[in-house]
Amino acid sequence: AYLLLARSALNEDDCDTAGWATEEYGLRGGSPVMFATLRAEMALRRGDDDQALQEASAAVARAPERASVREQLVRVRLVTGEVGEASRLAAEAVQLKGAGALAAGLAALDMLDHADSRAARRLFSSERGGDALACTHAHAAQALITALSRDRADEARAFAVTGLREALDLPAWAARPHILERLADVYAHSLELAPPAETDDGTTAEELLAELQD
Repeated sequence: AYLLLARSALNEDDCDTAGWATEEYGLRGGSPVMFATLRAEMALRRGDDDQALQEASAAVARAPERASVREQLVRVRLVTGEVGEASRLAAEAVQLKGAGALAAGLAALDMLDHADSRAARRLFSSERGGDALACTHAHAAQALITALSRDRADEARAFAVTGLREALDLPAWAARPHILERLADVYAHSLELAPPAETDDGTTAEELLAELQD
């Protein structure tokens, strides 16, 4: 019950409730792996990067075969500015069953950097879940993958619009400058490759990009 409460509170960005539920989960004999994973997320959200890395690394050491546990370490590395290491870890995580949108997005972006769009596309052959931080990275990768296809401009722009809105809605703990700058660069590249079009509400993807770049 406490694990579910902690996860639900994190989804609502209610860190006070999530923190209380996390500690209760640990005190009542919860899984050490999940306890460390939750503590890593809590530390990340309050800006304690050192503890976040310590807790996430401890969880991976206990359960290296679990994609969700590895993905928490990916989150920590990404948010704390170690993008290269986050991408390396993401490439490992996507080899495991159950990897989510963040691991797929970062791994795909790295593949695209190495001109391997076919491998990047394969990472999205099935649906992957995650929060706004995860989804905006996945949509950035998908926007670029489809934009590179040339004949899928509308689809590329749809991914870009969705992902840009997610990026603009990132909570403060995740909206660190290095994250926003990289996302803006990827979305800008995608939009350069796809002919302009308005969204359903008349907003252009370029307007959303300009807001993200401000």
